Amino acid sequence: MSKAREFNLAYFDIAPERGFLPREDPFVHLPAEFSYLDEFGSQLPELIRQSKVNTAVKELPIPSISQLSSLRGSALQLAWVRYGFIQSACARSQKSGSPISIHKNIAWPMYHLAKTLNKPPILSYDGYVLNNWKRKDTKYPIKVANLELVQTFIENSDQAWFILIHVDIEYEAATAIRNLKEAVLAVERSDDNALECALLDIDKALDNMIATMKRMPEGASPDKYYKIRPWIMSFENVVYEGVPEYGGRPQSFRGQTGAQTSIFQSLEAGLQMPPMETNELASYLKEMRLYMPFGHSQFIREVETRSRVREFIVCLAPHLSKVYNSCVDKICDFLNIHFEYAVTYIFQKTTNPKGTGGSDFMKYLKGRLDERRAKAYLKI
Repeated sequence: MSKAREFNLAYFDIAPERGFLPREDPFVHLPAEFSYLDEFGSQLPELIRQSKVNTAVKELPIPSISQLSSLRGSALQLAWVRYGFIQSACARSQKSGSPISIHKNIAWPMYHLAKTLNKPPILSYDGYVLNNWKRKDTKYPIKVANLELVQTFIENSDQAWFILIHVDIEYEAATAIRNLKEAVLAVERSDDNALECALLDIDKALDNMIATMKRMPEGASPDKYYKIRPWIMSFENVVYEGVPEYGGRPQSFRGQTGAQTSIFQSLEAGLQMPPMETNELASYLKEMRLYMPFGHSQFIREVETRSRVREFIVCLAPHLSKVYNSCVDKICDFLNIHFEYAVTYIFQKTTNPKGTGGSDFMKYLKGRLDERRAKAYLKI
């Protein structure tokens, strides 16, 4: 039996106590031969302020394939964070309306790291959030008050709070992800008692996620966030210099977006919610999996294939419909909070209808929420 069939969370790069966050705290320094990248990362906010990013990257060394291949685990992830931030800063520091190109000193290593990670070569949620934090004191838990960013675009506490709230949410989601596995396995054993325990734990985890999400306004102001947002927008027709595989042809990739978290697609799959009926929205959410860490997207697919939770409750355990619907209710509550923040933090502050992931964010966020409210509840 394969490890996937055994449902070993480690096979999907998931830590039981941390969910989709890395098993160990992210590195804050790269190996010595990449110290120039750490130094450049620390200088990035000042280079952005002085409009010198694209000039400065021309002085960066180009690592060899063997050097890039030597990066493993946390070091690989930190290199992905550093190069991802620098690349986006390069793109967004160029004049609007002009052809955008990324210098080979950044484009080439970013392309090869992306191949290693099996992802598109652009800063995505895993680099922006999942691997971009450090604890102020390792004796204390992964909670927003005990966290700092490893890499940033600008020195702005609102940006830090916005990102680190998401780290906190990911940490709180670990209980839900762990119990999704237990719920699927309980159904495979026809164990309704174990299924109930798993659903109750998921329900409680969702409470904690909602409470954390509601803290967003404490440290991130709508009057400041929309100024930070442009740094993580999608790439449209960007040339990656020095990447022969692209042959000088402009490339387009989705920008970092909350839709790239694996939490909610996992929950929807694990609870066996009905598929999205809006084809455009369903396609977009499936595309977002390309930007997730490979193991995490594989986990969603595994749960999607195996889960019979909804069927089991309908046919054999209708007494569990109440706790199931409570989970659905809280997922909808979270999505609604997200939608309300999109209104106050973005829609009311900008005329650009596109989200950082390149979608019509108001339409997609509302569409996902409306479909779940209409179709996801059990009516037994």
